[in-house]
Order: sequence, then structure tokens, then C-alpha cells
Amino acid sequence: MQSKQETVLQNEILAIRREMTHISMIDEFAKYARLQRQLNKIQEELKRRGTVLFKIAAIYFQIRV
Repeated sequence: MQSKQETVLQNEILAIRREMTHISMIDEFAKYARLQRQLNKIQEELKRRGTVLFKIAAIYFQIRV
């Protein structure tokens, strides 16, 4: 189950990737690098949220067993 915030982050990832496909990495390196950093930041946020949710679920199910 995804939260609304996770869905928003995934949509941002798709938008950035779509934009990156239209940019020449060589000709527009600065713009491409900026987008890559944004993409990395959002992906790390999603990973962090997933880890937190996994820990919460593990605690919940451990208590319930």
C-alpha cells in the first residue's frame, strides 16, 4: 500500500526521467547533472520511506504474533 506522498514522488521520478530522455548529456551537461541529482534525492527519499514502513510493519506483526 502506497501513501499519497509516495505516489507523488514516483510521479516526479517519471517526469524527471522523461525530461532527461530529451536532453543530450554531452551538450547540456549542467542541466542533465542537475536533473540527475534531483532524481537521486527523490529515489533516496522513497527508499527511506520504504525502510521505515518495513520496520513499522515488522514491529506490528511481531507484536501481533
